[in-house]
Amino acid sequence: MTSTGFNIGLDGSRSSSRVLKPPGGGHTDIFGGEDQVKVGRKYHGRNQSSILEGTNPGSDAPETPPEEVKVAASEPAQEARSNAEQASGEPRAAAAAPPAPANPAQSRVRVPPGGFSSEVRNVPKSGDSSAVDTERIVPIERTKFKIDPSKFPPKTKIDVNTIALLEKLTLVDLKGKAAIETLEVKLEFADQILQVPTDNVEPLVSLLEDHPCRIREDIVTEGNCRDEVLSCATLTEEEYFVAPPGNIPLDDKNDQKSPTGLLLCQNLNTEWFYNIVLNKDVTVVLNDGDFSETFDYTKSLCSEKLPFGIADVKIITNSNLTQGNNAFDNVIQQENDTLLKFCMFVSPTESTRLFHQWQKLRRTWYKRFSDNPERYSITDIKTNGDVHSADIVVEYPWGSNTIESLELNTQNQDFSTQQLEFKERKTISAHTITGQVNLSTLFLNYLCDCYVELPIQSNLRSLWRFHRKLAPYKLSFAMTGSSQAVVHELNDLALYLCKQFRANHVSTLLLPSSSKNSLESQYKQYDQWGIPYTVVLNERTLKDGISNLRSRDTTLKEQVHVTDLVNYVDKIFKNY
Repeated sequence: MTSTGFNIGLDGSRSSSRVLKPPGGGHTDIFGGEDQVKVGRKYHGRNQSSILEGTNPGSDAPETPPEEVKVAASEPAQEARSNAEQASGEPRAAAAAPPAPANPAQSRVRVPPGGFSSEVRNVPKSGDSSAVDTERIVPIERTKFKIDPSKFPPKTKIDVNTIALLEKLTLVDLKGKAAIETLEVKLEFADQILQVPTDNVEPLVSLLEDHPCRIREDIVTEGNCRDEVLSCATLTEEEYFVAPPGNIPLDDKNDQKSPTGLLLCQNLNTEWFYNIVLNKDVTVVLNDGDFSETFDYTKSLCSEKLPFGIADVKIITNSNLTQGNNAFDNVIQQENDTLLKFCMFVSPTESTRLFHQWQKLRRTWYKRFSDNPERYSITDIKTNGDVHSADIVVEYPWGSNTIESLELNTQNQDFSTQQLEFKERKTISAHTITGQVNLSTLFLNYLCDCYVELPIQSNLRSLWRFHRKLAPYKLSFAMTGSSQAVVHELNDLALYLCKQFRANHVSTLLLPSSSKNSLESQYKQYDQWGIPYTVVLNERTLKDGISNLRSRDTTLKEQVHVTDLVNYVDKIFKNY
């Protein structure tokens, strides 16, 4: 077997030999600029590739000093190479053929990788210069085309249904305004390809210009088994397998609220109920079922006298949620939500005045629980036929968000004309004032409204400034003692006070770690949970009964005797 060498040419005595030349010249040395290669005769082992030796490895030739070996290429190879260079348009300086070596035994033929047909250019194996392929499939210069932005199609807007479908098919979480905007920008960038002309563009069949790809013939042995294959999947979507949930949850469990979040929602629902149903000058009933039947019952109960109202708290599906143009709609994607709705029936002569009064009362209710009351405002009244509407809007750094929608309807289509007729001095048709808000909107609004970061000791401390009426836990305990016996007595006292607070309907948090961590770490933890007040107990409390009531907002402590602590806290939480 002939060993392969990379800088030794072919024997000039063999007419059929072809020399492998590097691009750009006739040098046989791939590392230098000389046509001559200095080779040393050093034994490298039998049947091994020798790059720099001039004789066949393993021969018994005596070791001699290095000599210059010059190998001449055959005439057919030189002719084919010159024709190929002329076809490519690349000039080449004429190079004299080196003389044949003095010792023929030292000019062993080195076969290039791939055999004698391996050429730099498309020189045919037969050596025929007329068969050289001079056509270039790939152009030398890049074709440039100017994109006209004025011809772009309209910007693509992605709706909620499309987002849900993409998440199921791609297992990519697209929730959030930033993710949707990024996807829309990518679609807008991809629309530019529509302006590129493709009339003379042909598909690329092969990566090799002069070698066709061998493709195995595809023979279909089985078919029409799509239904059988899809039956193996537990869940399919548009004839696709739906993979089991991975790192990105595709269900609504990610939107579930934590236990403290549920307490916040319950407090919001309770305060809305107190404000709408209990603390009104008019009679207000609560609906549970058909709204029209509740209206007839209330009309009869009030002896057909205006005004009166109906409050409605019901669970609605995601398809029936009221969607507005604000950032909260991109966050709230729950399957079910709670709709809080109030409808008041008033006399036509008082409807306009009561509608303006109702707007102010609702805005005051939102400002009462806010840490920044100036954020809330009322939009101008819009008129659309018999409907006059206004919205309560809250301003945030990222934009305005509609919290509650208010309407004055002079001819409510949900009721018949006979139902809206009331007899006072004469027969009149009642007007309706309606306000509705989603509970999840209230929840997210007060999360954004109450979150603050305060500089404390050159550090930023994040906390929730929930109103004491809305806070999930209104009171907590922090204890410190010098010995285990003192801490045990303080725990018993804290447990007793905790039962007293809970008996007065004050939600209190008592943790086992209240006596283990430092006071500063306990304050930080309770502030992050939005607890308004913390009862601090120490060894002095066991001696004289004086405890400290710490405020979350001011970080100040007030001394209160433990016997007066329950009544004092009860007075605090009764006021707004």
